[in-house]
Amino acid sequence: MKLAQKRFKSGNVKKRNARTGSRFDDFLKEEGIFEEVQAKALKRALAEQLQEGMQTAKLTKLDMAGNVKRASKKEAA
Repeated sequence: MKLAQKRFKSGNVKKRNARTGSRFDDFLKEEGIFEEVQAKALKRALAEQLQEGMQTAKLTKLDMAGNVKRASKKEAA
């Protein structure tokens, strides 16, 4: 870790090209799949966050389903 920090500070490490992401976005738009890919990436990120939260709270999927069911009943009332 320290070696990587030294190299970055000394300028021996190339900085990431700021335009790389925009070119990829342009490619996805040309293929007509930009929105689909964005939606899938968002769903995956949310699922990972939910899984991490469940592990932290030591909840199972069944526990989570019960919590969601109770919350939706509360909103309906």
